[in-house]
Amino acid sequence: MAATRAQVATSAGKTVELGFGSNTISVMIRANQSEAASGNVEYVPDENGDDCVAVVSNLGKRYTAEGALLAEQTAPEKGDVLTLGTTKFIVEESTITRTATVCRISMTLYANTANAWTSA
Repeated sequence: MAATRAQVATSAGKTVELGFGSNTISVMIRANQSEAASGNVEYVPDENGDDCVAVVSNLGKRYTAEGALLAEQTAPEKGDVLTLGTTKFIVEESTITRTATVCRISMTLYANTANAWTSA
């Protein structure tokens, strides 16, 4: 496993986050990854029609990752559970693209903050 990259100072004295951090996805070598918070927000208006209460539910996080599938791995399918760091994610989507050189994989993983996914 490659060493975790450190932050690098820029000319303005700022630091930026590099790479994927220490988390790995055991079935792939990541080429790119995006992260987004997910959840539902419902606004309840008062008598004047102004939003006065926000009900937040179903909080979680969603990762989309693309990369090369490792030779010794079976491609994960929708509904499988993968671990990223210490968090268990359910596979929402998994697409395999076979080219002349390498087998590419694209996955969307989801973890709900209130629940922990377990394998069937």
